Amino acid sequence: MEVCVLQYRETKRQKSFSVAKQKQLKKIEKYFSLFAEFATNFKFAMPRVHLWKGAMLFLNNKGTKAETEWSKATETARALGMEYERAFIIWQRGAIIENTSDSDKAIKIFSEVRTLSDSLEKIKPSISLSDFGALEDKS
Repeated sequence: MEVCVLQYRETKRQKSFSVAKQKQLKKIEKYFSLFAEFATNFKFAMPRVHLWKGAMLFLNNKGTKAETEWSKATETARALGMEYERAFIIWQRGAIIENTSDSDKAIKIFSEVRTLSDSLEKIKPSISLSDFGALEDKS
């Protein structure tokens, strides 16, 4: 989806739209629509839908609506317990609007997620198939 948004941005930057460019914009909008439909059934994808919808709104000079979508994206990620995704959304928003404070905030969240992941890795019990004698092949 990120590639589609980048293509969308480049196409929108050009002053005149050829028929080919208009078709490209329609394809990108269709891909986005399919992704949004996918997210209605698989909620883990919803934060990205809001992220990219916000990006497309921003590229169409609708900053207030974009901010609303980005807020929905971070709140949905938080509600689903997806802290890495929340950091990614903040990072992408910062890249889109060229805001370095978003990058700093995202880096802080990424490091917190990594610290938690490292802590869980240290306490993870070591399990092997031999611990489950019933699962071994007796032949």
